[in-house]
Amino acid sequence: MTDLANLAAATAAGYKLTEHDTGVASDPKRFKSTLAKWITGGAAEAGFEFRADGFDSTSQANARTNAVAALNGARKLRWGAGATANKDLQGNTLTIDAT
Repeated sequence: MTDLANLAAATAAGYKLTEHDTGVASDPKRFKSTLAKWITGGAAEAGFEFRADGFDSTSQANARTNAVAALNGARKLRWGAGATANKDLQGNTLTIDAT
């Protein structure tokens, strides 16, 4: 599995971007970007929303960059860094960004 290079790559892989600005200048998490996608899960799973959040106090662009970094970290945990065919607890093969 390779990392998603940027926001364009994440959206091309099916992740939806949602953004929020609290409007409070002193808020360290003023800008929030969320990347999310419904993952069907393995054969014994019902599926779930796979998501990652990025925050920043200075700009929405930085929050987007942080969201992509968080998404790549979560993807490594779910599908394995460098993995091509990870398996779930039941031994079913997982498809990267799908199950």
